[in-house]
Amino acid sequence: MGNLVADITTFVDRRRELAEINRLLSSSREITLTGVGGVGKSRLALRAAIRQQRKFPDGAWLVPLAELDNSASLVQAVATTLGVRNLASGDPMKLLSDYLAHRRLLLILDNCEHLLDACADLVDTLQRTAPDLRILVTSRQSLGVEAENILTLLPLSIPDSETYRYGTAKGCSAVKLFEDRASAVWPTFTVTNENVASVGRLCKHLDGIPLAIELAAVQMRALSVEQILTHLDDRFRPTAIKRRASAPRQQTLRATIDWSFDLCSPEEQTLWARLSVFSGSFAQEAVQEVCSGGCLYRANISELLFSLVDKSILSREQHGSLVRYRLLETIRQYGRARLQKSGEETTLRRRHRDWYRRLSSDAEAEWFGPKQLEWSRRLRMEYANLRTAMEFCVSEPSEINVGLEIATYLRVYWLYCGLVNEGRGWIDRLLQLDATPSSVRAKGMWIYAWLAVLQDDLGAANPILDEVRALAQRNRDDSAVAYGTHIAGMSTLYNGDLDTAAAMIREALARHRTANDLVGVAHALIRLATIAILQGDVDAAIDLSHECIDLSETHEEHWFRAHALWILGVALWRRGDDEQASKIEQDSVRIRSTFKDDLGLAMSLETMAWIASAAYPERAATLLGALHRIWREGRFAPIKYMIDFHEKCENGVHQTLGEEAFVRDFRKGASFTLDDTVAYVLNEKMPAVSVTAQGVMPSLLTRRENEVAGLVAQGMSNKEIANALFIAQRTAESHIDHILFKLGLNRRTELAAWFAGLSE
Repeated sequence: MGNLVADITTFVDRRRELAEINRLLSSSREITLTGVGGVGKSRLALRAAIRQQRKFPDGAWLVPLAELDNSASLVQAVATTLGVRNLASGDPMKLLSDYLAHRRLLLILDNCEHLLDACADLVDTLQRTAPDLRILVTSRQSLGVEAENILTLLPLSIPDSETYRYGTAKGCSAVKLFEDRASAVWPTFTVTNENVASVGRLCKHLDGIPLAIELAAVQMRALSVEQILTHLDDRFRPTAIKRRASAPRQQTLRATIDWSFDLCSPEEQTLWARLSVFSGSFAQEAVQEVCSGGCLYRANISELLFSLVDKSILSREQHGSLVRYRLLETIRQYGRARLQKSGEETTLRRRHRDWYRRLSSDAEAEWFGPKQLEWSRRLRMEYANLRTAMEFCVSEPSEINVGLEIATYLRVYWLYCGLVNEGRGWIDRLLQLDATPSSVRAKGMWIYAWLAVLQDDLGAANPILDEVRALAQRNRDDSAVAYGTHIAGMSTLYNGDLDTAAAMIREALARHRTANDLVGVAHALIRLATIAILQGDVDAAIDLSHECIDLSETHEEHWFRAHALWILGVALWRRGDDEQASKIEQDSVRIRSTFKDDLGLAMSLETMAWIASAAYPERAATLLGALHRIWREGRFAPIKYMIDFHEKCENGVHQTLGEEAFVRDFRKGASFTLDDTVAYVLNEKMPAVSVTAQGVMPSLLTRRENEVAGLVAQGMSNKEIANALFIAQRTAESHIDHILFKLGLNRRTELAAWFAGLSE
């Protein structure tokens, strides 16, 4: 009994959501499916209802509301669908309530967002008068009724990297959907190794929104995947072909988003448009600073953000104790088009740029202190916006100098979070666009030279260092003189002239001390300790390392402490204290892993290979393999001035093990991810892959996220999870935040229930 009709197209994935609806229907009287337009709420509700209708002897009934413009007709529409007669003889709501009072029935109210108040009143009344009634609602905004169970439907999973490897991309739901719909219009189409990168990029550009993917797939009648991709600059053009059987608002992606926009208040529409200047995720304080003004009062921003989240325009993310927001790229592009029409785009982009200039400046100023790790995490979260701010400066000739300011403030990000190649590219690009001989240019040049030295590109570094010194003297820029001398000393160290390098860095150290530049002081101490080791003065190296460690501990700083621990470990190894050296290097690795500092980790891992080479050659060979991968993927250069130690280690291990065993262990290490390598060097068991009872990992989660979800289901605390997987507790917390966001959940208990449901 009922009026449900199965879809004529196949249903892709959504196993978790279907299982959750099934669970909720057994214990709850009302469920609201929310989500952005085109995400598939109606289809999911229909599929869930078809699967559950046998449990309802009085049927499962779908009431489509998209074309119902008058809220006064809502009760009539529901009653007509159910076959309730004689409504004119009394109060329609009472007659409907009486009809449902003793029936066990599933009622699906589809697309309620434009009739929100009327639907809320209807649901509230029926919940009180019909105890065996179950109601399934689809809406871009929750109803706000008592005991409402909200299930937020996220877009389909998409490839999470630019590599789009076949095995990974093929398992993503968005790719599966595109393949299914494309093969329906072009029967010979399939995802292959040759086209998987293009399909993956297309699905990522379309945010994994099913409607967008289905409409794009229709174009396979006339275009290739690559041709569809070329039109994606206009976010809505590749999906402009209509689905004639759908409601008008679902026939094109633009119409779907127009529908959402029209349901917003003028203030919400303005904020939506202004939010389009952000990239990636963003915080409320940034929105208040950038977007307030005119009709948007700063005090109202919080309420408007809540409204846009409730209407499925914004996604809310929990990062530990921090809440951040995100626009899907498709929604952002729509908002950007609206912002351009308003004439506010340049003003808003400049406000956005100014906010992130201040943020990057604060990060540099507070780096050497107790907020360092907090800044490391925040810069990673904000990098998409920082990049957008610099792109704005690049696009405006008068703003180049400001862009260079941001890039130089971000030296703490480039140097200490492992983004050497990224930083060098940005600074090079900005230096070439503006040759004004300013102090900002001098700083940009010495940072560029520093990054080039770290990549062993002395041919690029040395000429620019000559220019730095000339410009610094001209501008009487003591900081540029100090760093120019310091980095020239580093370059000289890379060339093997230890005495000259030591003299230059000692001069730089004195200048850094005079300026009370603690970052410069710490760097210089570590460089001098390194030179002391190379000169055979291990005791001096140990003393200099301890001086740097003491300085870091005094200021509650961590990154330089890890760096000083690295060189202290090298010194202890050179003194013959392998056991203590190994423990020191492990401490360095633990700290550096929290910063995701790949270059720093590689330096500590390199040292651990040297330490292991004599007593544990198999372990040393494995570490050498892992290092090879890190050096290659990070575009880093091995530590040139310590290359003799590396070569001696590799040659010795190779000779001890023999060709076959060496290659075997080397390849083992080369197969490690960075997390695997960190676990290995900390002498901890490599984590096993956790799977569901059916042996299939949920495609929405990464392997590590699935492991974390399983441990949450076992009742482990964040600390216990971190210990079990050999990761930092903050990393475990971050994984849980991402899992909850991906699954649309709010609490750990919900996650545990979800994971347990997979095994039923």
